[in-house]
Amino acid sequence: MRGADRRTGLRSRGRFRSLANGFRWFCDGCGRCVAMCPGMAIFLLDRSAGNGRARVTVPYEMGEEMRAGREVWALDGEGIPLGKVRVVGAKKRGGRAGTTLVTVEVDEEWALKVRGVR
Repeated sequence: MRGADRRTGLRSRGRFRSLANGFRWFCDGCGRCVAMCPGMAIFLLDRSAGNGRARVTVPYEMGEEMRAGREVWALDGEGIPLGKVRVVGAKKRGGRAGTTLVTVEVDEEWALKVRGVR
């Protein structure tokens, strides 16, 4: 693939990249794609605990600081609250918007519904 990164198979398109076949095998969960997505449409999902719980990482660009241990509202794709959840991790990922990646622990039934926090 001409112009693609040999390791990931991604083709550079300005600041963003387009996904190529097999990308999922190169994901290390760093969250860079979550922070870079202009539409906040990407999230990370970790179901590895296998105890009926899952960890969801979403972008957060509001001024309020997020930190582990804090209780927040989990929101669905329309901004409707699903319920209160606990933040298990928060890390700044630079960029102009100052995006913070917030990881919350939720019941597995909410894993594919959570799209934001408040």
